Amino acid sequence: DGRDTLTEYWSMWYVGYAAMYDFAQRINLDMDQEKMIPFLNWVRCCPFALFNENVVYVSRKPTEIHFNDNQQLHNESDMSCKFVDGWGIYTINGVAVDQQIVMNPETQTVQQIRNETNEEIKRIRIERYGWDQYLTEIGAELIDERRNDIEGTREYLFKADDMKALMCICPSTSKEFVLEVTPETETCQDAQLWLSNGLSQRVISAS
Repeated sequence: DGRDTLTEYWSMWYVGYAAMYDFAQRINLDMDQEKMIPFLNWVRCCPFALFNENVVYVSRKPTEIHFNDNQQLHNESDMSCKFVDGWGIYTINGVAVDQQIVMNPETQTVQQIRNETNEEIKRIRIERYGWDQYLTEIGAELIDERRNDIEGTREYLFKADDMKALMCICPSTSKEFVLEVTPETETCQDAQLWLSNGLSQRVISAS
């Protein structure tokens, strides 16, 4: 079908020329409009094309694109990259996920989460579903607990299926969060040390 011999065309290499031609037009230089206007429109709208003698695949620029602070595709409320025809992709911190995880995470089931074979996506599924709810519904085993006198928080280490998670709760605000830790972790202190690469016990705060 010729797919192995497709040639790539990237219009971004012509953006510089397009800028010069557009400037020339604005200062009233005589330009061939029949050639220039289609060229400028192409560069503005179509970043690349793949083609051979039989077929041409053209991609238009997205109408929306969202990144996190690390410049990874990311949007927690809609598509991270959307095109004019409504097609797009959903990503959380650069990881491609399905529509349900972003738009309706509460409709996930415990079985869906447990059956997820991709560890990155499974972690995102749990975070979007809610660690509290997930740990409760699977009947997670409490391994260790303590009061962190440095942070003034209560810490709980749970074993959940094939993973372990540290829950931290601030008694004064009731704010809480959960972080996954290495499966070898046996105590809350070990979890804190692992999360900080052993540099400090003052690592995470729920306040």
